[in-house]
Amino acid sequence: MPLVPEVEAELAAAAGEGDSLAFRSIVDHFDPGLRGLAFRLLRDRDRMDDALQEAYIKAYRALPAYDGRSRLGTWLYRITYNVCIDELRRSGREEWEELHDDSVVFDADPGDHVVDRETVVEALSRLSLDIRRCCF
Repeated sequence: MPLVPEVEAELAAAAGEGDSLAFRSIVDHFDPGLRGLAFRLLRDRDRMDDALQEAYIKAYRALPAYDGRSRLGTWLYRITYNVCIDELRRSGREEWEELHDDSVVFDADPGDHVVDRETVVEALSRLSLDIRRCCF
């Protein structure tokens, strides 16, 4: 669930002034989505954890300059995405080529794309039994 814009702005301002509890609230709220993004890109839990740690450090340091032009979730999503892509580039992985697509736009709040459980269950039920056995 997205944060109310006023709460988001308050938390961002407080965290930008060094309030570690405000920053912790931000991380707690956005971590599940950012963790999913990092794992989808890196496909490795250890690399995901390292990337998230780096992304949160970058975000904490950059919060004083956060101007609110984009939603906080979108801003964090982009920082995390960039950290993951940098990691893929550094490791020389072929995955970078698969992921690199200049047509992808990240100006939407990732929270707008949350799918409820019923939708997922319905989609999975449409898969063939063989695919469900193999992959799930």
